[in-house]
Amino acid sequence: MAQAKWGIKGFIKLIVFLAILLAIIYGVVRITGVSKMPAPSSLVWHVLTTEGYDPEDITEKYSSQDSGLVKCIGVKKDDISFEFYDFDNTSSAVNAYGNAHSLIVRTKMGLPRAQTKTAMANYTIYTLKARGEYSVAIHVGNTAIYAYSSEENAEKIAKILTDIGYFNVSNGFLEAAVIILLGLPFVLGLIWIAFRRIKYHLFFTV
Repeated sequence: MAQAKWGIKGFIKLIVFLAILLAIIYGVVRITGVSKMPAPSSLVWHVLTTEGYDPEDITEKYSSQDSGLVKCIGVKKDDISFEFYDFDNTSSAVNAYGNAHSLIVRTKMGLPRAQTKTAMANYTIYTLKARGEYSVAIHVGNTAIYAYSSEENAEKIAKILTDIGYFNVSNGFLEAAVIILLGLPFVLGLIWIAFRRIKYHLFFTV
């Protein structure tokens, strides 16, 4: 009987070890994999024009707030507001994202709400739908975006972000695939070891 108890404890230890291992694998994937390419200002300008907007160079409006700002492109049409920031360093882009995220939480939050946040490799994407509004804060490498609209026009903002490569469903599938490929051999190996141990102890304690 003592041997059977030891087998159960060993199985529990294996489960705990498996959970820790998968957490480590997921952390490695988040840090090192599935990165996005920062969009050049010229591409953003082209996409906005193609989608029927009249982009403006509003760099001067924000240049005093961060000397690393290279270019800022802005669009305002109906209830859609879209601003793209291109910096000469990543830290400034992260700060711009943080400011946009804080502004959204402070001024747009409400109930009911639906919010998402994805942080991978070189980017962070935050979205919020609340009180009939849709808001987005993004940083990818040395670029950042702050945009908002009514929920009815959320797809229009999503279309812009998709066209510049910041919204890309395939990245999510790639992340999942990498995690599965890295973790599956370990999972199968540990399950096999656990099965052998349980089988052994049950056999000798019958």
